[in-house]
Amino acid sequence: MSIKKLFGQIHLWLGLASGLIVVVVSITGCIYVFEEEIRNITQKDFLYVSPQNQPRIGLEKVLEVYKNEFPKAKISQIRQIEDIPNSTFIIVDDKKQASAFNPYTGTLVKKRDLDDDFLVVVERMHRTLLLDEVGGTIVAWGVACFFVIMITGLVLWFPTARNRLKNSFKVKWNGTFKRVNYDVHNVLGFYAMWILLVIAATGLWWAFDSIPKTVFSFMDSKPFPKERPKSTFVADAKPFPVAQLYEQTAKQYPGMHQSFINIPKSKDSTGSVRIQFRYPYQWIRQHNTFFFDKYSGKLLRGDLIKNYTTAEAVKVSVYDLHTGRMFGLGGKILAFIVSLFSATLPVTGFLIWWGKRKKSKKKGKKVQQKELKPIA
Repeated sequence: MSIKKLFGQIHLWLGLASGLIVVVVSITGCIYVFEEEIRNITQKDFLYVSPQNQPRIGLEKVLEVYKNEFPKAKISQIRQIEDIPNSTFIIVDDKKQASAFNPYTGTLVKKRDLDDDFLVVVERMHRTLLLDEVGGTIVAWGVACFFVIMITGLVLWFPTARNRLKNSFKVKWNGTFKRVNYDVHNVLGFYAMWILLVIAATGLWWAFDSIPKTVFSFMDSKPFPKERPKSTFVADAKPFPVAQLYEQTAKQYPGMHQSFINIPKSKDSTGSVRIQFRYPYQWIRQHNTFFFDKYSGKLLRGDLIKNYTTAEAVKVSVYDLHTGRMFGLGGKILAFIVSLFSATLPVTGFLIWWGKRKKSKKKGKKVQQKELKPIA
C-alpha cells in the first residue's frame, strides 16, 4: 500500500469515527466566539442599568444588601466591569445563582440561574457534549482525530500530476453536485485548514496536560503556579472582609477593565481568596492575580503582569488564539466562518465516501454479470 493510500485510509476512518463530534464542537465553537457580544445584546438588562450622574457605591454596601436578600446563600464569586460605570455588580452563589445589583443604589436588579444560561450550555456542549468528564475525554480525542485528519488531508490534497495542481486551488461551481461537493471539501478545506490547525492545536492544549508541559519544557520557562496557596486555619475565626481586600488592592493596582473575586467554600478550611484584575490589552492578556489568607487577609501570593514569564504569556494567550480574539473583531469573524465551515467537512467527506462506495458496488455487480454464462 502506498503512503497516499495509507493516509487516505487514516483520513477516512478517523473522519467517520469523529465526524459527529467535529460537527457539534464546530457549531458550538463558532457561536461561543461571540459570547461577549451575544451577552451584551441578550442579557443587557442583567449586565447594565441606565446611566446616572452619581458615583458607584462600594462593594461593602452591595454585600450588605445581598446578605439581607439572601441570608442563607454562600457567595462563590463577585465580578464587575470596572470601566463601565453603569455595569452591575454580579454575585454568584455556590448553587450557580447569579444576582445583579444596581451599582448606584445597591438594589437587586435581576437574578439568573447559570445552569439555564444558553451560552453556559453552549460552552459545556463545546467542551464536554453535556456528558461531564466522559464527554470531555470524547471531545479531546475527537479533536485529536480532527488534527490528524487535517494533516492527512493536506497530503491527499496534493495532486499526483503537476498539471492538475491549478485545479486544486479553485472550486468548479458550475460542475455537477458531486464535483462541487468534492471541491468544497478539498479546495475550501485546504484554505480553512491553516486556521483550523491553530484552533484545534489550542483546543488540544487544554485537553491534554502533556502538551503545555512539553511546550514549557522546550521553552525552558514556567508559568505561574497552578496550585493556590493555602490559608492558615484558625478555629472559630471569621473570614476577613473581602470588600476590604478588594478596596485595598484596587487602590494599589488601578485601571482594570474587569475584576473577579473568588471565595473558597466554607467547607474548605484552608482555601484562599482569589482576586483577579483584568486590564485592557492588545495582544497578550494582562492579569494581576492575588491570593489572600481568608482569615487574616494576609497576601499569600501575587502573580503580576510585570513578572510574566514567556510560558505565562503563552498560557494566557491560548484562549485568544483559539477564538480569534487576539486579532480583534476581524479575527473573531474569521474564526466564526472557519469554525462554521469545519462543521460541513464531515458531511461533504461522508458524501464523497458514500458516492465512491456506491460506484464500487455498481462496478462489482457489472463484473459479476459478465462472469455469468448461460447454461447450454
